[in-house]
Amino acid sequence: MNANLRICLDAHMVGEQETGNETYIINLLRGLQEIGVPGDIMVLTTNREYLAQRVQLNQKFVPVLVPRSPLLRIPISIPKAVFRYKIDLLHVTYVAPSVQTCPTVVSVHDIAYEHFPSFFSFRDRLILSTLVPRSVRQAARVIVPSEHTRYDLIERYRISPTKVVVIPLSVGTEFHVISDIKRLETIKQRYSTGNQYILTVGNLQPRKNLERLIEAYAILQAQLDTIPTLVVVGKSKWRVSRLFEKVTALGLREKIVFTDYVPDEDLALLYNAAEVFVYPSLYEGFGLPPLEAMACGTPVVCSNTSSLPEVVGDAAITVDPTNVEELAHAIRHVLIDQDLRTYLREAGLRRAGMFSRKRTAQYTYEIYNQILTDNNGFSA
Repeated sequence: MNANLRICLDAHMVGEQETGNETYIINLLRGLQEIGVPGDIMVLTTNREYLAQRVQLNQKFVPVLVPRSPLLRIPISIPKAVFRYKIDLLHVTYVAPSVQTCPTVVSVHDIAYEHFPSFFSFRDRLILSTLVPRSVRQAARVIVPSEHTRYDLIERYRISPTKVVVIPLSVGTEFHVISDIKRLETIKQRYSTGNQYILTVGNLQPRKNLERLIEAYAILQAQLDTIPTLVVVGKSKWRVSRLFEKVTALGLREKIVFTDYVPDEDLALLYNAAEVFVYPSLYEGFGLPPLEAMACGTPVVCSNTSSLPEVVGDAAITVDPTNVEELAHAIRHVLIDQDLRTYLREAGLRRAGMFSRKRTAQYTYEIYNQILTDNNGFSA
């Protein structure tokens, strides 16, 4: 790639506490710096200070302030930045400007809004179902994190298979085994987890299937003499009231801890101190939390649906997320079987080691390079 070329990367979600989307961009930026890409990268951000806290940008990565509102950012501010900085390639997540003056890469993690429309607000559903199809059809390349999402996009939107590329997400280096007992005890006190706990992570929305997890937890409470606390890490989203109603109805308010959003440095400690990590999501385009838990040496139970089996391989126990009894049985099995816990810990560490941000960045850079060296990459 020519050292004079310029790339524009939309990183507006850094600071929005959008978990997977934010993690993807942070790890991509860190990885691109590690591999030393030539040229300059203009990083679009709504919060320069927060971006600087999360990523130590070198001189080749220039933060460019844009409005938070997508109504201003997408149709006005992004094209303006492309023109002002003479951008050769634009990389966005989900939605690109309708008028494009350079080749565009669009990252799409999943299209859950198409499969579970009732789980999304009318506004979000309308925006995504209208703008994402147009964006991926106009894109020079579409990056997806799994074969499942690739097939989903091709089938749903009838786009050319040749331009949809799978690049798995990566586990941040902050997620690793931590043996400092004092730090682990401190994190338990900070979030009132109790001495032992079961952990789940993800925004509190219906797609994460937390109501069934709570029902499974109620079954475990009836089966076990003592049961670890259930700790739910995640930002409250649309239609979350039903979840709290379920907790109250089952009489579990004293046994379940809701932490809200947790920063990565605390999250890594919470993973490490957990007895088991449970991820019963109904649909994922990738599913980073199981891999993050594995990287911390924590046994994982997760769904056998969508992309999750592709991601966790044989390093987790996978279950039907709609079968509450099966979910409860799997969690109980991990809690009481030390040999199984040891196997899952070792297999999980090996599996997580296959997903690095440097590798993700290298593959992404290769896509940039293919587009910029292809005479057919863009036609004005």
